[in-house]
Parts: sequence; structure tokens; C-alpha cells
Amino acid sequence: MSAHFEAPLNFGVVELAGWIAAFAEEYPTLQQLPVAPPVSIAPMPVQFNIMPVGTLPRVVLSSPRTNRIVQLQADRIACGWTRSQPIGDPADYPGYDVMMSTWRAILDKFHDWYAATFGGKPNIKLVELSYNNAIPALVEGRPRRMSEVFRFVQPGRTVNMFQVIWSESLTEDENGARVAAQFAIGTALPDQKVFGFNFHGLSPATGAADDPAAVGALDALHARILDIRAAQIISDADG
Repeated sequence: MSAHFEAPLNFGVVELAGWIAAFAEEYPTLQQLPVAPPVSIAPMPVQFNIMPVGTLPRVVLSSPRTNRIVQLQADRIACGWTRSQPIGDPADYPGYDVMMSTWRAILDKFHDWYAATFGGKPNIKLVELSYNNAIPALVEGRPRRMSEVFRFVQPGRTVNMFQVIWSESLTEDENGARVAAQFAIGTALPDQKVFGFNFHGLSPATGAADDPAAVGALDALHARILDIRAAQIISDADG
């Protein structure tokens, strides 16, 4: 989950250190990553601006015990959950409702830091929700057929490359909320062939990131993602 600010935050190393300190107890592990490019809603397909924002790195804080992360860069704040077990092994993903509670708690701390540093709350322009999933392509040493995973694939010949991408609008406005879905054959580290199915939702939002409208926009993206998943993924494949 992420919220993108209406205007990039103007902060330096001292302010960033204060933000890190605010989350250090719960998210003690720090990592710096290259700045992610800005995101914008555009007519389908979703387009991305490749120009970086800000001069400071993207800072990611994580809690190894819960697999949860929180990150900040000049144009956004985000939280997430990441698998630590090998793909195919059981993993205790907490679910959307728990992650929404985590998101609210992160925003509370973030807004406290922001109010003490700058005053008030920053306005946002959009919210984002993404899921990156993978299913092992081998089951007990047997290659799994794509038709056993994806409902829209008919049994047929063996293929080495496969990718399907589409985007669905939640409103009639071409610049409104949308969800993009991607299904493909891929490779997970270290060298495991997988069937990937990823979802990426964007929705315009105004006001503060914890306003009911912004939270409702994330809920709407999540509902559409669940609809697409149920319609296109054979659930037994998860086992």
C-alpha cells in the first residue's frame, strides 16, 4: 500500500533521521534503495514517468519478525509484507484487513513526525495497491500445466514464454481508478521456474492519506483485485 504526495516533501538528512527514529523500535532494519520513479494515472495501459524525484535515497525499514516493511521517499510513503519462505512453502501472510490496520498505524506515526517537523498533514494525489504472487511451475517434480493455474488458458502445447497483461477501469473516467493484471512464466531466486500473477491498482485521492476517501479507494482497488483473481486463477493451484 502506498500514498503519493501532491507535492514532494522538502526534507533533508536531519528530518529523515527523525523519521527513521520514529519507526526504529518496530522496524529496526534499515536499507537504502535507489529512488523509485514517480507514478501517474494515465489512459490504459498504466504509464510510468522514469524521472526520479528528490535527492535522498528511498529508505526502507523492515521488521524481520513479521516480514513487514515501511518505506519513505520524497514523493510517497508505503508499507508492505514480503515472503521470506521459499515459494511453494506455507507462509503466514496476515491478509488485507490486518495490513490495513498496519497502514493506519504507520500513517499515525508518519503524521506525528510530519506535524512535528513541518506542521499539519501532507495532501496526497493518489493511492496504490500491489500484489506480486508466484506459484511453482513444478509439483513433486512434474511440470504444472498453465491450464491448471489460469482459467483462461486451454490445454495445449508446451511453451517456454507466456505473458498476458490487461487493465480494468473502476470508473468511466479514463483517468480514474484502475487495476492492471499481469500473468507470466518467470523465474524466482535462486533459479526456480514459476507462474507469476501480479496486480497493480492506482486510484486518485485527495486530502490526507488516512482520510476515509483515501482508505475507501484502497478498499475498492482490493475488491477489484480479488474479483480478477477469483475469475482468472484456479484456487487449488495455491495448494
